[in-house]
Amino acid sequence: MKDGKPVPFDPNDDKNPVYGDLFVDTEINGIKVKSALQILKESAEKHTFEEWARICDVDPKLIEAVANELTKYGKKAAVDVHRGVAQHTNGFYNVTAARNINLLLGNFDWKGGMIAASTYAIDGSKKGQPFDFKKFKKMAPNALTPFGISIIRHEVKYEDTTLFKGYPAKRNWYPLSSDVYEEVIPSIGDAYPYSCGVLFTYMAAPTYALPAGHTNIEILADVNKVPLHISCDITIGPTSMYADYIFPDF
Repeated sequence: MKDGKPVPFDPNDDKNPVYGDLFVDTEINGIKVKSALQILKESAEKHTFEEWARICDVDPKLIEAVANELTKYGKKAAVDVHRGVAQHTNGFYNVTAARNINLLLGNFDWKGGMIAASTYAIDGSKKGQPFDFKKFKKMAPNALTPFGISIIRHEVKYEDTTLFKGYPAKRNWYPLSSDVYEEVIPSIGDAYPYSCGVLFTYMAAPTYALPAGHTNIEILADVNKVPLHISCDITIGPTSMYADYIFPDF
């Protein structure tokens, strides 16, 4: 919406910046529409600041202090997230909340704010990395090509698979998500969508770090469900202790 009127938007047009109305609550051709910021605003206004603080069990003064500190630097401040708040059953909502804060700060794609950066290339092609998988793929083009469905059934529509047998499914499918960490070992336990041959764990302690993570122990200890478990870890920990082999991670 721009100046109260709907206008077309081409996401592939990088020459024309996008300008539009931030808060939209209107009706177009009989269909009620709202902008994302309008929905966020209405959601925030469902409770007073004091009520939100009480729900979160956080001192309002502490929230104010953090907010004042975070907004001191304009776009040169960001809320970053990774395993701390993300690797939980409610992790998606935790990350969404953090992303909304970055959105309100206006720091996306700004130097000093929330901008894409990486210290390594996942395919190993960056200078100084020991294994260039792009070269391996040229030598053996089929060896490194992913196939099949992920054990956590992400980025795949249940209805589009040969496993579709109506609802409910044996376990949830996640067509719009990826890396649903807490689903890996329980899915192996249920052998859904298939059984496990080898489990590799790295930088992972699900039996300790996940909510109800202790329920994974029975699966990890069952050689019929996990015939071979190889862990890469810095120590013998609450998950790697169930591995057949531990490779030291320096």
